[in-house]
Amino acid sequence: MTRGLVTRTGAALVAVLAVTGCSGPPGPSQDEVTAWMDAQDDAEVDGLLGSATGRVDPGDPEPSDATTGEEITLSFQTAARLDGVRLSCLGDGVLDFDVYVTTAAGDGATRTEVVAFADVPCGADARDEQITATDVVSVGVTGSGAEHAGAWHALVLGSAPA
Repeated sequence: MTRGLVTRTGAALVAVLAVTGCSGPPGPSQDEVTAWMDAQDDAEVDGLLGSATGRVDPGDPEPSDATTGEEITLSFQTAARLDGVRLSCLGDGVLDFDVYVTTAAGDGATRTEVVAFADVPCGADARDEQITATDVVSVGVTGSGAEHAGAWHALVLGSAPA
């Protein structure tokens, strides 16, 4: 073996190792995402108004300040009081969540406000975020900014009138 061939082979090996070392883990498989989504169980949560679960991919568009139709929306038959949301996501990165809170504004009109929660850490622990609103007729949630394919889960917490 000549000295030039050894040098080129060594340089190619270093380049391959550098590229694979920077690419990071590929993220969960589609089966793992589905299993995580199926495992989200809200039966024991006090003050639960509803829940939403969705998939995310790195190529997903960022939500805008107006409702995009991409969020999962929970509608209430009677106006409710919103106390907050419990956000979680699969993986070890972060996700950005937008929560669309629609309230009754009188005479059949509604008003929607978007509350953004950036860089919510994914992993085993859920993150509680306070949102206080009354006369809530629907809540929409979307997750975005994924580095890998994954999923998110949101519990909408509050109380409905008796």
